[in-house]
Amino acid sequence: MAPWAGLGLSAFAVDVYLQPIAPVAPGVVTLAGFFARPETVRLFADLVGIGAFGALYIVPLNTALQARAAVERRSRVIAALNVWNALFMVGSALFTLLLFGRGYSIPQVFALTSALNIALLLTALSVWPALRTRAVRVLSRTPDDAVSREDYEGL
Repeated sequence: MAPWAGLGLSAFAVDVYLQPIAPVAPGVVTLAGFFARPETVRLFADLVGIGAFGALYIVPLNTALQARAAVERRSRVIAALNVWNALFMVGSALFTLLLFGRGYSIPQVFALTSALNIALLLTALSVWPALRTRAVRVLSRTPDDAVSREDYEGL
């Protein structure tokens, strides 16, 4: 699931980059005023897509890491995951500040993030054949067997 979710994240991020957004007059924009502009509806849909595919990306990965941890160490694994997640959030915020300091626009940051995500995804698929096999298996599932017993064995 993670490779397809990563691809979805990248697709929506590229769409944020490709959108032409006209400047807005200074002042307060109401919710109705925001959604009255077609390009902002598309932007909102992209952000919802990024959020949805982000959840489809991270939840199975965290679940797999927790499920593979020995029972007596599981709480420490979860704590370590939380620490790593926090470090990556801080790192990504600093990276984004660095990009803004170098003159990147918000859409350009989305495009760069998408490109880095695709590069990481392709690297992971080439290094881990099992990940490639699982990605193909996800595509070959029917709605009836979308969630198989083997996904939950040992939990």
